[in-house]
Amino acid sequence: MHSAGGGLPAAVKALMRLQREMGYEVSHCATSEPTHPAGAAHDDADGAPGPARDMLGAAIRAGDYDFVHFHGVWNTAFIRLCLACRHSATGYMVTTHGQLLSTILASDGLAKRMKKVLYRLVVGNWLLRGATKIHVSSENELAEFRRYAWLRDKTFYIPHILDLCFLKAEDVSHESSPDNRDILFVGRLDPRKGILKLLEGFAGARLPAPWRLRIVGPRGSDSFMQELDDTIAALGLAGRVTVEQPVYGDARQELYRHCYLFCLPSYSEAPGLVNVEAALLGRPVLTTPYTGLFAIAQNGGMLCEPSADAIQKALLAAMAWTKDEYAARSVKIQKWARSEYALEQISPQWREFYSA
Repeated sequence: MHSAGGGLPAAVKALMRLQREMGYEVSHCATSEPTHPAGAAHDDADGAPGPARDMLGAAIRAGDYDFVHFHGVWNTAFIRLCLACRHSATGYMVTTHGQLLSTILASDGLAKRMKKVLYRLVVGNWLLRGATKIHVSSENELAEFRRYAWLRDKTFYIPHILDLCFLKAEDVSHESSPDNRDILFVGRLDPRKGILKLLEGFAGARLPAPWRLRIVGPRGSDSFMQELDDTIAALGLAGRVTVEQPVYGDARQELYRHCYLFCLPSYSEAPGLVNVEAALLGRPVLTTPYTGLFAIAQNGGMLCEPSADAIQKALLAAMAWTKDEYAARSVKIQKWARSEYALEQISPQWREFYSA
């Protein structure tokens, strides 16, 4: 796996725990050094480290592994490792982590988009054709992959495993809405997350005090952070918006517990697991159709386009909820998240994925 980022290494870490419970001897190899604390926190995932990345190909060719599971597609190191798998007749699986979604490609500039299209045609498709199975973690990924006959029969949809601290979290009180009127965003600070549109929608809604917006996550590029600061200032939101460092585990649970509404207006996710984390804590979620969680709209949450106008309307609708409606949404979304993402629901699917 590539060690940078928050979502991918966190998902791999949770999966490795399950693999060990299944009786597999698991090792892992990061193909690059972590680029921020989120990556570093997940590099020592709960399995033995594998050989150094420069030696992994030799270990595969020597037949040291029954199978290899690649996480991601945009990684040139995988070319060498896939060749090693084919040389030793070692089966491999691929989890794409949404990296081939058309919505992600569409959000890139022309030059970057053309490079990705070329890479997929030359490398990505070759990588997928050789895989024994392909794992996708969201319904939007599954729908796109099933358009291709050569991918259809070996593509399997299994939800990612969440951190156990969320699955085992104590119930929140559904008797009344939270005292705080915080709208919470959690995620990497990146343009694709729709943060700038969220700011515009929040400003346009003109929500009265004590409503505020909390943006929590690993810092993005210097240029985007400057754009974020400039947008907050230009919209007159300096006293209503906070930009905060990322937190994990129990501390993140407290973030969710103290917010009124969770909002991830992302242009593309596979899927937006922070949405599920918030739902498991009984917090209504506002997100977009591009996070791969279509059922949220029927289960206590809301879906809207990642535009300032759509977000503004959705925030105004949430502000108008009565206490009874808020409580009903809280119960419904928590019940949905617990049924869809429970380990007893997901574990058998992974067992089948690895056994045949």
